[in-house]
Amino acid sequence: MIAAVIAKEFRELARDRRIGIIAIVLSLLALVAIVIGTVQQARYADDRRIAVAADQSLWYDQGAVNPHVAAHMGQYAFRPPAALGPFDPGLSPWLGQAVWIEAHYQNPPQARPAQSAGLVQRFGDLSPAWILQALMPLLIVMAGFAAIAGEREGGNLRLQLMQGARPLPLLAGKAGAMFGGAALLVTGILLVGGGFTTLTGGINADGLLRLASAWVVYLLYAAVWAALTVGVSALAATARGALLALLCLWMTSVVLVPRLAAEQAIRSHPVPSAGEFWNDVTIARQAGVTGHDVGNPAMATLQKEVLAQYGVTSLEELPVDFSGIALQKGEEYSDTIYDRLYGDLAAIEDAQATSQRWFAPLSPAISVRFLSMGLAGSDLLHQRAFAAAAETHRRTLQRQLNAEQTRTGKGRNNANTADRSFWETVRTFTYRSPGLETFAERYLADLAIILGWVVAALAFLAFAARRLGKRA
Repeated sequence: MIAAVIAKEFRELARDRRIGIIAIVLSLLALVAIVIGTVQQARYADDRRIAVAADQSLWYDQGAVNPHVAAHMGQYAFRPPAALGPFDPGLSPWLGQAVWIEAHYQNPPQARPAQSAGLVQRFGDLSPAWILQALMPLLIVMAGFAAIAGEREGGNLRLQLMQGARPLPLLAGKAGAMFGGAALLVTGILLVGGGFTTLTGGINADGLLRLASAWVVYLLYAAVWAALTVGVSALAATARGALLALLCLWMTSVVLVPRLAAEQAIRSHPVPSAGEFWNDVTIARQAGVTGHDVGNPAMATLQKEVLAQYGVTSLEELPVDFSGIALQKGEEYSDTIYDRLYGDLAAIEDAQATSQRWFAPLSPAISVRFLSMGLAGSDLLHQRAFAAAAETHRRTLQRQLNAEQTRTGKGRNNANTADRSFWETVRTFTYRSPGLETFAERYLADLAIILGWVVAALAFLAFAARRLGKRA
């Protein structure tokens, strides 16, 4: 019976021009968003390749320069495009894409695309993921609000029940038809998005796994809305009442609750301003060695330790340059400060995410958004992985440069220099985004919530089926 109902509903949906027009419009919007996102990502990838080559050339061709002067000139670390960026840009437009690597400072990622976005780029914010998260439920509502209520008003529902139709299979078949139509939309958008990604940069095994996982997540999301829509239609006295109730549900779930969750997270767990953060860094660094603070008590202590280590009584007797040792000690001290302060910042950001997840039982869109960004590689966790890799490279680079200063700077008063042969031994930054398995555990809660929504929606559909006979 369920299969027969699904086939009947598909035929009626196919004959409904309004639903067809809406579905075509959504598909075209998704296609335009995919094309724009793919073009932007391809352009960014080209710009990144040019920037990496230019930065490498500047580093190798800097000539005879003091190692610490070169440390202040630094290098750049450029983040590669997100795995499924054209499908779901997520937070990428608001996250920095490049890190300036220099001595003494762990700089945050800079060059945010949203800061310099033009009109066409801002239209690209209409992503395929947003269409599936916000507009696909609206399409399901428009297609299914009259699925039962309309037949009740027309007298067909009572006739079907009198002829032996059972309520639960009837509702399940209608919900299955709504789900099937949405599944076609999800599958088409993801296949086209994956195809464009393959054309521009290729897609590896990890990318295919991410694409397949996104397909499952959005199918679960579609199942929630299909069951809710048919269930509300079965309980409503009229089709107009069902439409009003479903539109209120859509507005609350897709628009109001996610916005309220975000505002509450920001108010409950405010992030310190850039000025406050760097002021804390400055104050903390003053308590230890920086490498340049000759009169600092910590520098005098370090000097005594180094003299004792080499068994000499003065800096002149040292076989190496003390300034290089002091600079490295300063880096190591600063590393502890940055680890603590950036760790505190990450804890605040995690608390904000947790605060938003508390609202997820009121809105499946919240969990779907977290899962979608994570699968696309455009979330905060992937950004942190890039920033951590850049910082690891910075610390390695500083150790190499300070070691060279220590080795060659004795008695030269910082007039010692290194040439291209040394610069070529210092590797430039390379980075490959971590695989999906790296962060899979962090999103188990979101997956559990969306599965909970599926179970709750199906239970609601079963409840509506039990009530259907009495209200026919």
